[in-house]
Amino acid sequence: FFPFTKSYSSGLIMPTYGDETEKGFYLRDGGYYFAINDKMDLKLIGEIYAELEKQYGSNMTDMQKHELNVLCVRLVFCLYAEDAEIFEKNQFGDYLRDCPIEMFRYKLNDLFTALGTKNRESLFIDPRAKNFKYVNGGLFNDTSISIPPITQKVKDLLVNRASDELNWSGISPTIFGAMFESTLNPETR
Repeated sequence: FFPFTKSYSSGLIMPTYGDETEKGFYLRDGGYYFAINDKMDLKLIGEIYAELEKQYGSNMTDMQKHELNVLCVRLVFCLYAEDAEIFEKNQFGDYLRDCPIEMFRYKLNDLFTALGTKNRESLFIDPRAKNFKYVNGGLFNDTSISIPPITQKVKDLLVNRASDELNWSGISPTIFGAMFESTLNPETR
């Protein structure tokens, strides 16, 4: 039923289960594994999403869920952009690499502000963020999206694994369209 192959292929991820006093019975880490190509997959983004979700606690609001979705789409775009050479090669990972963990979310916020702003001269943000190319299309226009505290595990997943080890340039632009559309509210869609 579960063939093992040497190449990557898409398929189901069997969840783990458990029972906790506060939350009750749960299924965790299940879903669909989407192999984009032999070099990368979306399981890593699921890990990053799950780690970020923990920062909100067990009572996430609909707005927080929306913000988390937008954040993940923005992160995937930045990973893609540095590998597809929309940005300079490794620019995103290098920008975040030496950032102290307590400043990480503020540095991301500066970057997202810069990416959504064409004329940056008057912006009071990290000067290195101003070195990134402007990204039109609206993905970075909403500056009210809050970023939760970032843990060392999220930083390691994002910088050391996602940025350094994987090549995101194989993502089809149609996947970005679907991901971006999913972050819009129903009226905008």
